[in-house]
Amino acid sequence: MKFLLFFLLCNILCSYEEEIEKRVSELLPPEVKLNFVTESPLENFYALNVSSNNILYVSKDFKFVFTGELIDLSGSYPISINEQYSKRLINNLLSDINEEDVIEFQSKGEKYKLKVFTDVECAYCRMFHSEISNLMDNGVTIQYLAFPRDGVLGKSYEKMVSAWCSQDRQATITKLKNSETVDTLTCQNPVEDQFILGRTLGVTGTPTIFLENGLKIGGYIPAKELIKILNNG
Repeated sequence: MKFLLFFLLCNILCSYEEEIEKRVSELLPPEVKLNFVTESPLENFYALNVSSNNILYVSKDFKFVFTGELIDLSGSYPISINEQYSKRLINNLLSDINEEDVIEFQSKGEKYKLKVFTDVECAYCRMFHSEISNLMDNGVTIQYLAFPRDGVLGKSYEKMVSAWCSQDRQATITKLKNSETVDTLTCQNPVEDQFILGRTLGVTGTPTIFLENGLKIGGYIPAKELIKILNNG
């Protein structure tokens, strides 16, 4: 009997959630994807995570929608509610990445593991890569994900496919970041999927760094400063 009641309750809740998602989706333009909808701390409003990891709020009677930063001032210091919803999507999607689909530079004394969306022709990505030994020596493992800034039709995309299809991915991506020529290769690869993933997470440029707690850091940061950020929590 208890199992039957639990089963019926789950069905009711699932149907209720599906109805909310349907009503919310009808409010959004066709090109805007709904990632998830959840209760918000703002009374009588849902929180929506939509395309490019943007946050919206919609009233429960579906009459009002607003955008903007929602700050919780009830504690000892301000907390960004938007950031919590952004991190939720980031953590969910990045945790699903197959470790075999990244190009990893692993630190022997690993204390931190960063996922970095990169483009082999990006000047700041090359600056970041030139300091990768320093990062590894300080306990930082780098996992590269592909984000060809020109999309999946340009030369950068072709080069990154060659890197991911190489027998020695580390050496190949290093050569490409040093403007060296490599063999053009093709194979089943995750480059396009990672590009789409980056867009979903709000990546607009490279390098974009994601810390293990879901914090996003856009743009190049010198290794010394990045290590300081990591050590300071």
